Amino acid sequence: AISPQLFVTDAERAACETWLQALGVASSPLVLLQPGNKRTLKHGKSVQADNKYWSPENWAKLVAAITNDLPEARVLLCGADAERPPLDEIAAQCKSDRVLNLAGALPIKRLLPLMQRAHSMISIDTGPAHAAAALGCPLVVLFGAMGSTRWRPRSPGSPVIALESDRGEASKVMDIRPDQVIAAWRALPPVAAR
Repeated sequence: AISPQLFVTDAERAACETWLQALGVASSPLVLLQPGNKRTLKHGKSVQADNKYWSPENWAKLVAAITNDLPEARVLLCGADAERPPLDEIAAQCKSDRVLNLAGALPIKRLLPLMQRAHSMISIDTGPAHAAAALGCPLVVLFGAMGSTRWRPRSPGSPVIALESDRGEASKVMDIRPDQVIAAWRALPPVAAR
């Protein structure tokens, strides 16, 4: 199978770098989290019944492990402006100044170079996970009912670890335990400093 590829211009990379410097995070390893998508939200609130929902408590446990293993890292919560309330809830659960909520601050021309330079990304199965894989970002993806067989992101060379439960069409991302996600993230090969 042919892996998809995306391309980022030098100008987009430079603009992203300037933005990261303004945020004060350009020198840190950046771990991206993509906790939601339009299906996991309704009227700005999380839809817990959606099969791609993973609780703020689970995301906070993951963040605690990331910041413990990689103390210099910054964890960036990614999402559209409509995702701000659930991302705020995750950030509040994390109780860490190493976490930044970037809801609404990531137009495509900024998101793509950010993914290209990131240390790694953990995402539910959604479009940004596919973009991250195509850009070579080491990736862990959490799958719900759709499963990874058909929808697993493909990468031209970086690792993609897919996690899902064994309940078939009844599967939910909530079936995946935080320790499984932490172990998968730790299994990603080390990335050279970017």
